[in-house]
Amino acid sequence: MLEDHEDTSNSPAAAAANALIADLQEKLKRATADADRHAADKAEVLRMADAASRERDELSARLGILGQERDRLSAEAETLKNALNQATGRAEEALREAGRLAQELARQNPTDSLEVIWGVVCKETKAGVAFLRSKIPEGHPGLKWFDLAVEWSYAIGCFTVESTVAFVKWATPVAKELWGKAMVEFERALAKK
Repeated sequence: MLEDHEDTSNSPAAAAANALIADLQEKLKRATADADRHAADKAEVLRMADAASRERDELSARLGILGQERDRLSAEAETLKNALNQATGRAEEALREAGRLAQELARQNPTDSLEVIWGVVCKETKAGVAFLRSKIPEGHPGLKWFDLAVEWSYAIGCFTVESTVAFVKWATPVAKELWGKAMVEFERALAKK
């Protein structure tokens, strides 16, 4: 039976089949290599996409922080702008008041200047006390103590001013008299030398 069988490994059909198999194996190797390369490329693309996504998230977080900082600085700038406007208004009001006082002093006699200044001091002090009192809520327990402190301060201030005025009125003629006597004695002492 073996004799009936011819060796087919050398036949043209076998050679064609072997060539086909070799060609298919080569194509399979190339396809596997292509698949591996595509898988590696896909893994690289996924890694790059993940890195880009993390970077995007970090930049988004930084943008949020910068936005909050911008809003905070904007609010602070607005607050400072309002404070500057208020300070400018107060400065202009103070300049107007100073001009008014200068005109009032110019109209008064030089002997009345102290009275004018004292009147201004009293007026401004009363306005300051009224402002401070307005900041204390009605019914607050500290309000009666504030009023008592103002009353005592007023009484002590009035006493001090009245005492000073009385002392100056008394001391002026006495000082003039003593000065006159001292000058006479001084001239007498110089005359003896």
